[in-house]
Amino acid sequence: MKYVVLVPDGCADEPLDELGGRTPLEAAHMPHLAGLAARSEVGRAIVIPPGFPPGSDVGHLSILGYDPAEFHTGRAPIEAAAMGVELRPGEVAYRCNLVTIDEAGTMVDFAAGHLTSEQGAPIVAALDAALGAGRNGIRFHPGVEYRHLCVVPSAMGDAACVPPHDLTGQLAVWPTGASAGALRELMDASREVVGAAARAVDSTATQIWLWGQGLKPELPRFVDRFGVDGRLTSAVDLVRGLGVLVDLEVLDVPGATAGFDNDYVAQRDAALASDTEARRAPPVRRHVRGEGPRDGPAEAPRRLVSQSLKRSFESSAQRASSSSSRPSSPLASSSRCSLSAARKASRPRRADVPPKYPCLSR
Repeated sequence: MKYVVLVPDGCADEPLDELGGRTPLEAAHMPHLAGLAARSEVGRAIVIPPGFPPGSDVGHLSILGYDPAEFHTGRAPIEAAAMGVELRPGEVAYRCNLVTIDEAGTMVDFAAGHLTSEQGAPIVAALDAALGAGRNGIRFHPGVEYRHLCVVPSAMGDAACVPPHDLTGQLAVWPTGASAGALRELMDASREVVGAAARAVDSTATQIWLWGQGLKPELPRFVDRFGVDGRLTSAVDLVRGLGVLVDLEVLDVPGATAGFDNDYVAQRDAALASDTEARRAPPVRRHVRGEGPRDGPAEAPRRLVSQSLKRSFESSAQRASSSSSRPSSPLASSSRCSLSAARKASRPRRADVPPKYPCLSR
C-alpha cells in the first residue's frame, strides 16, 4: 500500500470581499482536484491543537503524526536540522528573518523584498562577523532568501516573539519576557550591519527579526513509529527539517523554490520517480507553498488563486484523479491519498478556537 500526503500549506483562508465573499479555494478553477474530491471523503481537519499558535511548524508535525504537545519545541530548531546546523546542549535556535522596518517602526516587509539567497548570504556573513562568530555564544547561519538562523545560549530563549509576517503594515511588536532585553539589543545592533551590507547587494533589508525559537527536538524515526519508510519533497527548510529529524528521505528537486516560480510538476514527478526507482511502497509526502497571502491585503488573494493554488494542486490532483483507470500508475488502487492544509493563509479571527482546515482522503 502506498500513501501519498499532499500539503498545500496555506490554502485555508477566510471568505474575501475581493473574491465576492468566496475563499480562495472556492474561487480557484481546479477541475482535477474537484474530480479527486468527488471520489473522496472530504471534511475539515484540526491540525492545530488547542493552545498552540496556528503556524506551519505545528500543523506539519500533526499531519506527520507527531503530537505537538509532546514533540514541538519551536520552528527554528526544525529549520536548523534542514540546514545541517547542529544544536548543542544549552543552545537555542531562532528564525532570523531579514526584514524591512521603516523609521516610524512599521513592519514594511517581513521578507525584505523577497531578496535572493545570493543577496542574503553576504548580509548574514556580515552579521556573523560583526555580532556572532561564537562571541557570547551567538552565531548566524545563512539559509534561503530572507529565512536565516541565529543560534544563542539558552539564557536568551525565554521570550514571546511575534512572527514578522503577522505584523505586516503594523508597528513592530517587540519581544517580551525575561530575554526580551537581550534580543532587542541584538536586533537593534543589527541595523547598522544589515543596512550597510544590504546596500552593497541592492537589498531593502534594514535589520533582523528573531522569532520561532526552541531547543533541539527529539523525534522518533518515522519507520519506528509507523512501520513504514517514506520520502518527502519541499522547498521549505521547515518541512525538510522535519524529514531530517524523523529520518525520511528528503528529495532535492531542481526548480522547487517555494515562490511563484516553483516548478510543481517537477516536485510531483520527482516524488513518483523516486518511488519507482526505490521499488518500494512507502509514503510520499509533497509540500507546496506560495508566498501570496502574506504579500499584501488586496493583491495577494488574486495572485494566490490565479497561480499558486491552481498550479500546485492540479499537478498532483491530475495524476491522482486519473490513476484509477490505470492499474500500473504509482497512484493506482493500491494507494491512499490525503490532502490537508497545515495552516491558514490569514491570521485566525479567534485565537481561542482551534482552526479547522479543508481536507480529503481517498
